[in-house]
Parts: sequence; structure tokens; C-alpha cells
Amino acid sequence: MTEAMLVDLQTSVQDRSAFDALADYFTLGEAFLGFLQRMQPTRIVSPSHHNYVFYQYGETHGYKITRPSDEAVAWRIVAARSSPTMRTLERSKEIRPHGRQTE
Repeated sequence: MTEAMLVDLQTSVQDRSAFDALADYFTLGEAFLGFLQRMQPTRIVSPSHHNYVFYQYGETHGYKITRPSDEAVAWRIVAARSSPTMRTLERSKEIRPHGRQTE
């Protein structure tokens, strides 16, 4: 994916056909992280739940604020991507249930 803009990311998450494989979720997540790195929105931490983080974009994007995200979960997902279990899940389409024939 090339450098994504906010409208590209919004369009991507609305396209259900774009998420056929686990790797598709990682691709979108990496595009969003790249966007955050480039745009450097204001990071807002919830005062009551410190693991919930919001991002507020600048004037270019009308000062929109994201929904909260749980950073702890996000970092565990990023760390898990290179794990052997995750590689197995990414290949899960190659695995068929016992007793079923492939077409």
C-alpha cells in the first residue's frame, strides 16, 4: 500500500471484501501506523482508563478525533505478527478440517 491518506483508510475499513486473510488486517494496521507517524496527531489518553488512547487530527482533517483504542492490545498484536502461531494462522486457508476433501 502506498502512503495512505485518512480518506483511503476510511474507505478501506468499509470494504468488507478487502479482509479475506489475516495478513489484510496487518496491512491496514501498518498503513494506519504509517499515517500516524507522518501526520503526528495529538495523542489523548483517557483520564479514567490509561490504556485507552484517542488521536486528534489537525486542521487539515477538521480536528477529527478517533474512537478510543487499547494500546496494550495493539502492541501485543504487533508483537504477535512474527510469532510461529501467527504464521500458522496466516496459512490457515491451507489447512482443512479432518475428513474434508479439497476442491
